[in-house]
Amino acid sequence: MQVAHRVAGIEIRKELTDSLKRFSDYVDEAGNASSGGPGIYIQLSRRINVTFGLSREAAEAFLQNGSQSLRDTCSTIELLTLQMLEIDLTDLVNTGMREKRSRRDIKQSLYDHIGFYGTHYANRFARWREHA
Repeated sequence: MQVAHRVAGIEIRKELTDSLKRFSDYVDEAGNASSGGPGIYIQLSRRINVTFGLSREAAEAFLQNGSQSLRDTCSTIELLTLQMLEIDLTDLVNTGMREKRSRRDIKQSLYDHIGFYGTHYANRFARWREHA
């Protein structure tokens, strides 16, 4: 069952990636365009990983054990939670661009949403791992 969730998660993450690519090309009504710095995908991935305790150190430890992704170590509940977050982020990007919101507002809504999920789930994930 977990394999099916990982496969579904790959498609969900692809949809988010596609939306973020469109966002990188998005110029808001004030003329603001991408700054050309670290891509929004990298910024969001880092923020998600830190928020949910999926750190580089943890990734390196798990990858040494033959895993291809730190997400391979997530429980089904963790995978589903991350997928819900990524679906929401995709919707926020698409809706923001459709409504012609500023780049700053769209990015802030993404960061706020990650923070909201993190507040509710990061500690639960840590407690679950202690008992697993």
